[in-house]
Amino acid sequence: MMKTIASMVIASLVAAGCGLVNSKTGGNGNVTASFSLTDTTGQIDTTFAPGQNFYMTFLLINTSGKTVTYASANFPLINFEVLQGDSIIGVTLYAISNIVPIPVKLPPSDTLRGECEAPIDLTTISPQHTLVHITLAPGQYFAKAIYPGISGANVSGASGAGFTVHQ
Repeated sequence: MMKTIASMVIASLVAAGCGLVNSKTGGNGNVTASFSLTDTTGQIDTTFAPGQNFYMTFLLINTSGKTVTYASANFPLINFEVLQGDSIIGVTLYAISNIVPIPVKLPPSDTLRGECEAPIDLTTISPQHTLVHITLAPGQYFAKAIYPGISGANVSGASGAGFTVHQ
C-alpha cells in the first residue's frame, strides 16, 4: 500500500515537472488554454518541411464569471519553447532580473494572447542584432507555451502540441 502511494506521488511530481499538468493554481474560476500551430497562410498544421516557418499561438481565455489575476516578471507574458525530446531547440523566454511581478487582472471573457513565428531562437541575437533563424532537421518536436500562474483559477486545455518536420 505504501509503495503504491509513493509511486503515485512520484508520478504526480514527474507529470507536473514535465508540463503534463496544465493547471497552474487551484481555485474555482476557469481559464481555458488554447495552443495551435499554423503554417504561414494561417492553416492549422502539425507537419512542416525543414526551413519552413510556422506560427505558434497561445490563448488564455477567462471563461469564468469573475476577474482573475496573474503576475509575471517575464516580458512578453507568454513565451514559447520548441523541444526535441528533453533538449530545448528554441525559446522566446526573456528573463528580466530584479523586477517584482505586479498582479494584473484578467476580467471575464478577456483573453491573454501570445504569438511567435518559429523556428526562431530569441535567446540568441546575431552580431547584426537580428533574430537567429533555426532550421529544424527532420524529426519529432514539441512546442509549448510558458505562461504566468493564474491566481484563483483552474487552467484547462492545451498549452502545447507535437509536430513533425519531414524531408
